[in-house]
Amino acid sequence: MPRTPARVCFPMPNPPDDEMRRLLQAPRRAPSSTEHLGVEFQAFCHSRRRPYLAYARMRATATPMAARWVETAFTELAGLWPKALRTDSPSAVAWYVLGSVIAAHHRQDGDLIQHVWQRRQTDAVLLHHRLGLPAETAAELMGIGAVDIAVLLTSARREMRAAGGTHRRALRP
Repeated sequence: MPRTPARVCFPMPNPPDDEMRRLLQAPRRAPSSTEHLGVEFQAFCHSRRRPYLAYARMRATATPMAARWVETAFTELAGLWPKALRTDSPSAVAWYVLGSVIAAHHRQDGDLIQHVWQRRQTDAVLLHHRLGLPAETAAELMGIGAVDIAVLLTSARREMRAAGGTHRRALRP
């Protein structure tokens, strides 16, 4: 009897993409200064700016483009912040917003690892293997649990082996 893939056994705790899309499409505050959102929002953005920028640089063709993506994501998140705080994981909302901004502005047909792995697997591999972040840090940035990141990384390795290891360069820094 074939084994069920691990990612099916451990569903991600953050909302599915369609729920995130609804959240992003809901009316929100007009983009403005983020100062009115308080020190918590400022601290949240400050703690994520460097790893978000490193992640965006891997996806961008130019550093200024990556910086614009991160700033755009924080601006969009500012409009969603009160709603994000009412979710189970504001970090998951922020990560989804960043991914949506990058996807909207960056279409690279040759993005090998994106074609091989699903989005969360790709993000986990990029954060952990390419950026060298500890798995716990990558999980926290993505708004998922430590078990979930382990499942994503394990399933990515398994799928890479099943594909004959032809995508091994995705795991190299």
